[in-house]
Amino acid sequence: MDIRLYKGGHQSTTEHFIAALKENKNILADENITYLPIENDTFTHIFKAAKAIRNGKNIADTRNDFLKQLTDIKSIDKLLIIDNRVIGQEHRLFEKELFQPRNRGILNQIEAIFSDFNIRIFIETRSFTSLIPSYYSDTVFYNKASNYDDFIAQINIEDLQWSSLIERSQGRGTRLPATIWRYEDYPYIWRDVIGAITGVEKYQDLNAPAENLDLGVDLQRALLFNKYVQKHPDKTSEELEKMKPLFLQQDLSVVKELDIPGWSQERTEALQHGYDDDWYYIERMDDVETILPRKLA
Repeated sequence: MDIRLYKGGHQSTTEHFIAALKENKNILADENITYLPIENDTFTHIFKAAKAIRNGKNIADTRNDFLKQLTDIKSIDKLLIIDNRVIGQEHRLFEKELFQPRNRGILNQIEAIFSDFNIRIFIETRSFTSLIPSYYSDTVFYNKASNYDDFIAQINIEDLQWSSLIERSQGRGTRLPATIWRYEDYPYIWRDVIGAITGVEKYQDLNAPAENLDLGVDLQRALLFNKYVQKHPDKTSEELEKMKPLFLQQDLSVVKELDIPGWSQERTEALQHGYDDDWYYIERMDDVETILPRKLA
């Protein structure tokens, strides 16, 4: 049995990825490919199984109990574990110079449970020029409002590197092999991504899910909503919840673009250049494969 750990996917691509798995579930079943969906229980069971092994319980028995609790499928050639607690979460995203500072815990536990099997990790990178605004938008709309310049001042954005996250995810010693692709390329390569992760033989024949794939990031709406919150500090959380849809649906074509301190065009270009340089390094890392758009003659 091969273990495939999907660590990201960001929100929109992960939603599309899961929808594609559901759309093609019969094809996966025919090839004995099973995936554990995004559920809190999955991680509770992983934690309990890893703890049992640390306490001396037989690894094979623990692993069998773990699988019985999460799936009723008897024959599994490939097991895909979707990890929604590492990439795309707004909690503890950054330390000052480190992206996803605590990303090894769940991997260590999975390695303990499946120590005798091949494990591969799959990670999606994303330019910080869109990732940072996206996380800010999540913070404003789903957590608490804050000024954008204060938000980015907490992070040394120029020091963040995906290659560092990949290396830390692979671990020390016997490094886990990794497959990497770019968020920006996903709409053109999603079948290749699913094919690489699942190992489906005829992955180019997979059916497309019904969900539309929207990779747009709208910083202006988040800035406007934050500005509204600052002007109305007396609003209750219930009142603000009712206002969110109005800002999310607002036509911004008539709204003057707001000034964003610390987020100049020059900085945006520098971050993009840094992302390109980092990808040059990622493509040459040991035990790393990349998925890129096909070049048509």
